[in-house]
Amino acid sequence: VVPRGERSSNAPDLLDNLQAWEVHFGFSLEGVIMLSTLTIVVISITVIIFGVKRIKSFVEVKKSRLFKDEVARYKKLKEQERQKKRISDEFSDEVKAYPPNVILGFTN
Repeated sequence: VVPRGERSSNAPDLLDNLQAWEVHFGFSLEGVIMLSTLTIVVISITVIIFGVKRIKSFVEVKKSRLFKDEVARYKKLKEQERQKKRISDEFSDEVKAYPPNVILGFTN
C-alpha cells in the first residue's frame, strides 16, 4: 500500500483498495482482474454489435435509395422509348396516307 503523501493525486487508488481487501479479508485479486477483464470484453462486444447494427441499417437505407433511383431511371427510359415509338408510329401512319408519287414529289 502506497502512503497517501506519495501519490500523484489525493484520489484513492483502486489498486490500493484491492490490496487492502486482499490483506484484511483474504480477497483474491485474480478474480477481480478476471471479472473486470470479462466486463470490458462484454462491453466491447456490445459496442461492436451496436456499431455493426448501425452500419447495417445505414447500408440498408442506402441500398433502398439506390434501388428506388434505378427503378425511377428505368421507368423514365421506358417512357422515353414509348414516346419515340408513338412519334414513329404517327409519322409512319402519315406517310402511309399518301401515295408514293406524292411523297417523292411527282404528280400524274
